[in-house]
Amino acid sequence: MKNKLIPILLFLSIYLNAQSVQYAWRNFTTNDGLPSPEVYTVIQDSKGFLWFGTDNGVSRYDGYTFQNFGAPEGLTDNVINCIQEDKAGRIWLGSMWGKVFYCENGVIHPFAYNHLIEAYRKSFYVIAGISRFEKHGNTEGGVLVGMVNLGILKIYDNGQSELIAAPQAPALLSFTSDKKNILVSQVVSNGVSYPHLTDRSLPLFVYDGQKLIEQGAFKIKSLQDDRTNARLKTIGNSTYLFTGKSIHRQKEDKSFNRRPYDRPIFDVLTDEDGLVWTAEGLNGGVRAFKNAEEIGQSPLQIILEGVSAVTMLRDRDGGYWVTTLDEGVFYLRDKRITIFNKDNTGFPFNILSSIDNMDASKVFVGFKQGEVGLFDKNTYKYQSIARLPNDPIYNLKWDARHKQLWFGGFLLRKWQNEHISTLEKTNSVATSVGGVKKIALNFQKNAVWVIGAGGLREVIGLTARRRLSEDAVNAKDRLFSVFEDRQQRVWVGKQDGLYRLEKESWVAVGASMHTALTARIEDMAELPNGSLVFATKGNGLVIWDGKKAINIRKQEGLQTDMLENVATDSLGNIWVGTLAGLYKISRKDGNGQWHVQPITIFQGLPSNEINDIAPIVIARDKATEGGVWVATPKGLVLYQDKPSVDSVRMPFLDYFRAVDSLRDLSQSRVLAARENDIDIAWHCINFKMNGKIPYRYRLHTSDEWRHTYNKNIQLPSLFQGDYDFEVQAQNENGVWSASLKTPFTVLPYWFETWWFRTLLIVSVAAVSYLYYQNRIKRLQKEHALALQINDLERSALATQMNPHFIFNCLNSIQLLIQRGEKNEAMTYLSRFAKMVRLTLESTRRGKVSVEEEVETLSNYLTLEKLRFKEQLSFSIVTNSEIDAYNIEIPAMLIQPFVENALKHGFDSMSKTALVTISFDADKDFLFLKIRDNGKGYIFKESVHTEEEDCNEKTSVGIELSRQRLALHNGQRADEDLSITPIFDENKNTLGTEVCLKIKIIKA
Repeated sequence: MKNKLIPILLFLSIYLNAQSVQYAWRNFTTNDGLPSPEVYTVIQDSKGFLWFGTDNGVSRYDGYTFQNFGAPEGLTDNVINCIQEDKAGRIWLGSMWGKVFYCENGVIHPFAYNHLIEAYRKSFYVIAGISRFEKHGNTEGGVLVGMVNLGILKIYDNGQSELIAAPQAPALLSFTSDKKNILVSQVVSNGVSYPHLTDRSLPLFVYDGQKLIEQGAFKIKSLQDDRTNARLKTIGNSTYLFTGKSIHRQKEDKSFNRRPYDRPIFDVLTDEDGLVWTAEGLNGGVRAFKNAEEIGQSPLQIILEGVSAVTMLRDRDGGYWVTTLDEGVFYLRDKRITIFNKDNTGFPFNILSSIDNMDASKVFVGFKQGEVGLFDKNTYKYQSIARLPNDPIYNLKWDARHKQLWFGGFLLRKWQNEHISTLEKTNSVATSVGGVKKIALNFQKNAVWVIGAGGLREVIGLTARRRLSEDAVNAKDRLFSVFEDRQQRVWVGKQDGLYRLEKESWVAVGASMHTALTARIEDMAELPNGSLVFATKGNGLVIWDGKKAINIRKQEGLQTDMLENVATDSLGNIWVGTLAGLYKISRKDGNGQWHVQPITIFQGLPSNEINDIAPIVIARDKATEGGVWVATPKGLVLYQDKPSVDSVRMPFLDYFRAVDSLRDLSQSRVLAARENDIDIAWHCINFKMNGKIPYRYRLHTSDEWRHTYNKNIQLPSLFQGDYDFEVQAQNENGVWSASLKTPFTVLPYWFETWWFRTLLIVSVAAVSYLYYQNRIKRLQKEHALALQINDLERSALATQMNPHFIFNCLNSIQLLIQRGEKNEAMTYLSRFAKMVRLTLESTRRGKVSVEEEVETLSNYLTLEKLRFKEQLSFSIVTNSEIDAYNIEIPAMLIQPFVENALKHGFDSMSKTALVTISFDADKDFLFLKIRDNGKGYIFKESVHTEEEDCNEKTSVGIELSRQRLALHNGQRADEDLSITPIFDENKNTLGTEVCLKIKIIKA
C-alpha cells in the first residue's frame, strides 16, 4: 500500500508546486493551412523553412503560408513521422508504414528503392527514423531506415542493401542521430534474453556506420508499456532513454538507473535559460525542470497545460515550436514575455487600467471594472485589496517610503496597514478635479499631487486615520499629467503644452525647452541622471537634461508619435507605452545615441494597447537585469529585459523570371533585349513577423529605396543597361538586413547598340556633309545669279531711265534756245551735264552716299522745275543727326519714285505741283518719305503696293526698285515700301506719300 501511494504523492506534488505559465503562444491549426491537427515531427531546414510531418502529408511553412504536399503532389503514403535534410538540401520523408520520399526544388519524388523496404514489411512495426549518409571514398552513399521490431536497413545508392540487427531479432525502440553515431535502443523479444544481462534488462547499441556496438543495458518494468513511444536523448553529457512508463539515465558503467514516470516523454529541449523542457503525452503539455536530473519530479513550470505535446524545436531566431497529437502546432515568439490573466491567476478581470510595482516580484494592479489587488509572480497568488464595482480605477501609486498605496477613481483612497482611507465627498479632491485621473508622489510632505479634468490638488495626510486636507491650486484648463522631480519642481501637462507650478501661478515653459513641448503632455518621468522625460500626444518623446532637449519620434523608430505613458528604471532605460505597442529607449554602445526597441504583438504582447507601465530591476546571481510590468486590456504582462536572439536574416532569391521564363542566374546574368519584362521574387524567414515583413529594394545602388510588403516585384519593359538589384528585409526590432544582390544586364536591341548608333551617326554626318556642300554650291550659284540680276536690273534701269530723262532735258534746252533765253539755257545745260555725270558715276559704283543721293535728286528736280517753270515747287529735308557722308544706299533706288510722282501726279494739272522729300534714320534703317500733291494713283482696296492691289499704270521703274529694295534689305519688299494716297475729310485725293525703309550700310 505504501509503495502504491508514492506515485500518487509524486503526481500530486507536481501539481501542487508547479506554476502554469502562460506565454504568448500562437496556435496553428487546419484553419491556418495545416493539413491535419495531428503533427508528429518538425525540423528547420538550411534555408529556414519549417517542415511538419502530419498524418495527412507534409507541410512547409515559410512564415506566410503553409505549402502542403499530399497524394496529389506525389506523396502516396501520407502519414509522415520522420523528416531529415541532406547536404544537398533535399528533404527526406519517412512514412509510418514503410515508404520513403524526398522533396527537391518543391517536387516530391518517391525513393527509388522503396521495394527493398517493402520486402520487410511483415517483419517490422513502423519506420522509426530515417538518416541519409553521403559517399565516402569508395563507399557508396545511401539511406538508413530504422524499423521497429527489426533493425536498421542500410540501402546504398547503387541499389544494394543490408539489414543490420542485433542477435535474437531485438525490437527497435528509437533511432536518433547524435553527431556521427546513430543511437539505437533494442528490446529482446519472443522471450529471448542475453545471458550476461538480468531478467528484463535490455541492451543499448550505437551504430558507428558499419555495425552495432553495445553501449550498456537498461531495465524496464513492463515490456509492453515501456517499448511504446521510446526516445533516446543526449542532454549535456548524459544519455537518457524515455520509455512509456520510465526514465532511464546512463551511468558511468554504461548501465542505466531507472525511475518511474506516469506519462510518456516524447521529446526533450533545453531552453535559453538552461531549463529542460519535456513534451509529454496524455495531455501533459510541456513541463520545465531546473535540469535533466529533476525530470519526473516537481516541475518549475507547466506550459501548454492539457496539450498532448509530441516534438519541440527552437528555431534559429529563438522561437519555440511544439507539435501536438490533436491541436496542431504552437509557436512562442519570445520567452521573455509572460502573460498573467484570468486563466492562470486569481484575477477577476483582464482589463488592467493601472499598475505599480511593490518590489521585484510583487505588483499592484488596478482594473477598469473597479478593483485593486496585489499579485506575486513567484507564487502566482493574487490578493484583493479593494472592490469598488461602481468606481473604475484610473491611477495608482505605491509610496515605498511610507508603505502606502494611493489609488483614485471617482474618489481618492489610500491603502496602508491593510486599511483603506477615503476622502469624504464633502471634502473630496475628486469632486473638485473631476475624478482622480493622475497621482504623483510628494515625498517631502508625505503627500500626493492629484489631478483630474478640472484641476490640481495637493493632498496631505500623515496617517491613514487622519482626515486628509487639501490646498487648492486653481486651474481653468484641462490637465493631463503631473510630476514632481527630485528638485521638488512640480510639472503639469496641459492641452497646450508643459507648465511649471511656481507658488500659486502657472508658468508656460514648454516653448522655451523644445517646440515639441507645446503639444499635449500625456505623462512624465525622471532618469537617474536627473534628465526629465515627457510623453506628448502628437510630438513623440522629449528628453530634457536642463540645457538642451532631444526629440524622439517616428523617424527614430517609434511607430507613432501619439504616446500614452512613460516610465524610467534605475538602469537608465526609458519605457514608452502607446496604442501601437511598448518601446524601450536606451543608450546603445556608449555612443550617446538613443536606440528604440519595439515590443509589440510581434514579440508576443497580447495587445498593442499599453495602459500603464511599471519598470522593475532584477538581480540574478550578481547580474542585473531589467524588466517591466505592462498593463493591457488582455491581462498583465511581465517583460524580462535580457539578451535574446536578434538576428536580421538576409532574404534569399525565390526565382528570377524573364518574360515568363525562369532563368538560372548562376549560368548567365545577361538577358536579350526582348527579355526585358522581369519578375523577381525573394523570401525572408522571420516567423515573428507573422507574414508582415517590411522590405525595401532598388535597381541601382544610387537609387532611393522603395518600400513594400510584397515578396516580389515586376519590372516591365526595362531599358537596356546594367542593373544592381538589391533587396533588404526588416526584423521585428526595426533593423534592416544585409542586401540580397542580384545584378543582371539587359542587352540593347540591334538599333540601340553602339555600333549601330556609330554607323548611324557617321551616315547622318556624311549625308549632312554632302547636303551642306550641295547647299553651299547652290547658294553660291543663287548668290551669283542674284548679283547678276541686280546688276542687270540696275543697268536696265539706267538704260531705261537715261534716254527718257535725256530726251526731256534736251527738249527743254531746245525750247529755251528757241525762245532766246540763253542764260537759262546755259544754266539748264550746266545742271544737265552735272546730272549726267552723277548718274553715270552712280551707275558704275552701284552704291551712293545719302549726300550724293540728295545732290542727284536736287539736280533732277531743279531741271524739272526749269522745265515746268512756276508749276513745280520742291524741298529736300535731311535730319541733321544723319551721317549723310558715311551711309550708302543703292544707286538710282529713289529716282523712279520721284520721277513717277512728276510723271503721273502732275499730268493735266493746272495747280502748282509740290514735292517734299525727307530723310530720317535710326540705328539700323534709313527712312525716306516722298510726298506730292498730285492726283495720285487709283487703288482697288488695299493701301499697299502689292502687285495685285496696285493699278496697272504702276511704272516698271517702281517695280524694279521694289525688288532691289528687297534684295538690299533681305526681306519682303511690301514690309519696307508703301505708297499711300492722301485724302481730305470728303475723301478727295490730296496727293500721295511714298515711304521707304532702307537698311543702313556704312561706307
